[in-house]
Amino acid sequence: MADETEKEIPAEPEEAEPAAAADPQAEAPDENAEKIAELSAEITDLENRLSAALADKDRETVRAKDINGMYVRLQADFDNYRKRTNEQLKKAKDDGVADAMTKVIPALDVIGQALQMITDEKVAEGVRMIERQLCDVLAGFGVTEIPALGKPFDPELHNAILQVEAEKPEAAGKVIEVFQKGYAMGDRILRHSVVKVAR
Repeated sequence: MADETEKEIPAEPEEAEPAAAADPQAEAPDENAEKIAELSAEITDLENRLSAALADKDRETVRAKDINGMYVRLQADFDNYRKRTNEQLKKAKDDGVADAMTKVIPALDVIGQALQMITDEKVAEGVRMIERQLCDVLAGFGVTEIPALGKPFDPELHNAILQVEAEKPEAAGKVIEVFQKGYAMGDRILRHSVVKVAR
């Protein structure tokens, strides 16, 4: 009877665990798939943004090179303009000084002629002082007398209006008399010396 009792009592069926607890791995792949999809979307977005940033960087690099090239060209143009302007200003100044000095030089000639005619020594000394002052003014602007007397004739510096036979062979081709002094300002001839040359 004990055996029958044991047989008659059916074994209690095991209670089924709740679905969530029973199959935790069943939902995990779904969550992982969602996370992977999200991460994949983020990676794709980041890759797109990186590509766009790299493209922007390349464009900006090209633009920076263009701007730098433009700057270098403008700087060179400005330097050339500055040099050209300085040269033009210097030339204009030199031209103005040369023009003024060519107007002063005849006054010096007149003073020289006056000195030859003045007999009163005190008056002559006063006129010589004026002559020295005029010469100092000319020297202050870089104007110098062109050496002529006893020098070999140079058509760049001298204007020969008379030729005579040389008394001595060593005088041939040299200036033996100066009728009018010549003046130069640096390399510029303001007035040629008017001379007599021995041949």
